[in-house]
Amino acid sequence: MSAFGYHFELFAGDKEFQVWENKDGEKTKIANSLFSEDKKLKPIDINDWDKNMVQAILKPTDLDDDLPF
Repeated sequence: MSAFGYHFELFAGDKEFQVWENKDGEKTKIANSLFSEDKKLKPIDINDWDKNMVQAILKPTDLDDDLPF
């Protein structure tokens, strides 16, 4: 993932997923089952793919502060 401009967020994951962030601040949750022991992506057969293994984490939108107080 580092080769694609992502870095691992050590404390943001859980026991089933890892959270990776790119230089633009976009975060992606990736299932631990897709990584080898040395944290490299494992090849996976297309027939074994589940779209829930990779999930985008949407950034909260900035709210305009138009309130007069």
